[in-house]
Amino acid sequence: LRRIRGDGRCLFRAIARNIAAQEGRELSEHFEREDADFLRMSAHKVICVDRKEEFRTNMLIEGSVDSYCSAMRSPSFYGGELEMHILSELLQKPIAVFLAESMGRFRRIVEYGDQFRKGGEKPIRVLYNGVNHYDALLPLK
Repeated sequence: LRRIRGDGRCLFRAIARNIAAQEGRELSEHFEREDADFLRMSAHKVICVDRKEEFRTNMLIEGSVDSYCSAMRSPSFYGGELEMHILSELLQKPIAVFLAESMGRFRRIVEYGDQFRKGGEKPIRVLYNGVNHYDALLPLK
């Protein structure tokens, strides 16, 4: 378990940490923030540019799509289900979300992009605390 700073970009930081760990890289605070912002803006491009009309037409975003897209530009934007779904597609990797249980155990509650599972490849794993915060569940070395 890698605790992630609660600065609003925690989901994106947790995903960035996972990607780096899977590639055998360590991230400095600076590069974790940079990678997190890149992931957020990549999701923003898909949601707010490439597929904006789809999201507007199908009402896949609660409230105004324009307001949502404006909020997504902020580094303190809280990513959630929609962003995990989009990032699993962009990264071509599944993203599994876990909740903590007793005795240090974790329970998978949902997986986005399970169609991207390849062989024994591990998904990106994030731990949700139930109130808008994500930490990184990194693979054991």
